[in-house]
Amino acid sequence: MTLTGHLDATTWDFRLVATQELRSSREAHVSAQQEAPFDEARFPGAHVDPRRPRRSEGPSAQGPSPAVGLIGRLNRSHEFQRLRSEGTRVRSGFLWCVMLRDPSLPAPQVAFAIGRPFGSAVRRNRLRRQLRAILTAREIDLGPGMFLIGVNNPSRHTPLPSFAQLSSDVEGILTKGRGR
Repeated sequence: MTLTGHLDATTWDFRLVATQELRSSREAHVSAQQEAPFDEARFPGAHVDPRRPRRSEGPSAQGPSPAVGLIGRLNRSHEFQRLRSEGTRVRSGFLWCVMLRDPSLPAPQVAFAIGRPFGSAVRRNRLRRQLRAILTAREIDLGPGMFLIGVNNPSRHTPLPSFAQLSSDVEGILTKGRGR
């Protein structure tokens, strides 16, 4: 509401009343009385997830989870030194292998030597995954021991062999390795 012109006492009173009416129309009428208290006081429950077991499970394991198959990995320097000094070297097609049969091991342990000259990380990892799948399927033929598998004459321009070709190369390595 806007009034223009000269302000006198009656105009001032009118403005004051109009402002108070506007304020009172925007305010809600709330009762000052409180509700009656409950018979029992409500206490919150314990801060425990009801879906979890109540027994202690201990801390979670750290580091990578173990391999899905029974094939282990070579990763210690003394294992590679032993493989280098006592192992048998075999070649077949696209692959080479240094192997050492060791009945004291619970399962075969495998490492891959596929360097940058072979190509990009995507290409090297694809070859590793294919070889790991082939070796997992042939785990019984591997037997306990240590195996280091690499690529003959790696080059970026060498076409990646098919899965069937890799399978036959692994078969050749295992056949030649049994004879030695």
